This record gives sequence, structure tokens and C-alpha cells, in this order.
Amino acid sequence: MTEKNSVWADRVSILGGGCTDPLKMRLIERDAALTYKTLEPELKRLKLDDNLKHLVTIDQFILQEIYSLRNGMKQLMLLSIGLLLGLLLLVVQNLAIFFNKNQRKFIVRRLFGTDFFRTYKEYIFLFSVTWAFQLLICFVVNRTMVEVPFADINFFAVAAVLISIEFAASVIALITIEQKNKVKVLKGGI
Repeated sequence: MTEKNSVWADRVSILGGGCTDPLKMRLIERDAALTYKTLEPELKRLKLDDNLKHLVTIDQFILQEIYSLRNGMKQLMLLSIGLLLGLLLLVVQNLAIFFNKNQRKFIVRRLFGTDFFRTYKEYIFLFSVTWAFQLLICFVVNRTMVEVPFADINFFAVAAVLISIEFAASVIALITIEQKNKVKVLKGGI
């Protein structure tokens, strides 16, 4: 089988079923260059030199795999940070709209000394219902697609972290928006 008389799927499957599976061979004196020099005349004679262009040791192969895994982890981390920043931006935007819609009610409650959770009970109810609905859907989807015994622990850990981050951002945003708009609402402006 050569590049000219086969398609890429044939060459991939002969190597072990995956695109990155290496063809394994014993190296002469654990030296890839020496082994390739020894095999090169035979590969040229059989016209297979276009398939086997270079050899790597197991150590080099493992280092390449570690490097690609690290790059993948960096990409996932950057993606996660970007998604988290987007989530926080949407939370602050929705809270600003929610506060402006109910600002008189919230300011009056705070002036009469109502604590934070009673003042913003509508938002806390909406927050709780939204997360309960999302967790229910995610739990059902997770149960139907994943058969791993401890997947639920990871699922709940990630959900708890996300809920905590969103709740902390919500509290900070509500306090900031309230302080910013308190005087304006008391003076009668909207």
C-alpha cells in the first residue's frame, strides 16, 4: 500500500485505527537515524519511501503527545475564561435591566431596613428557578448519555462552582447598581 494506490482511511486503519497511531518497529541500537539509514535502500527499492519519511523514538513520540495535550489544556482554559467573562457580562446586564424595572420597590425596601435577601426576593426566586431548571435538564441529559459511576459528583461540583460564581457576581452587581441609583430614585428620577 502506498500513497498513490490507497486513500488516507486505508493508511490510517493499517496503523491501528487512529490518525495518530504510530507504526511501531524496533530501532537499531535505539537510534532512529541509524535505523532509517539502514532501511532507506530497501524502502526505495520497494518504492515505499514516500510512506515512511522519518522515525521517532518512543520518548520523542510521548513528548509530542504531552505537548499537544498541554496545548489542548491551554485552549480549553482560554475558552473557559472567555465563557465565564461572557456569563458575567450577561448577568450584570440582566441585573441592570431587572433593577431598573423594579428600582423604586427595591430602594424603598432598603430605606425601611429590609435585609438584602428580602429586598431582592424576586431576583433570588428567579435565580433559584432558573438554576433548578437548568440543573434538572443537565442531570437528565447527563444520565442518559454518560454511564460513568462518579460523573454525578463532577457534575454537581461544576454546577456548584458556577452557581457560586454567578451568585457572587449578582450580589456585587446589585449592591453596585443600588448604590449608583439610590440618589437618583430618591430625587424622583427614573
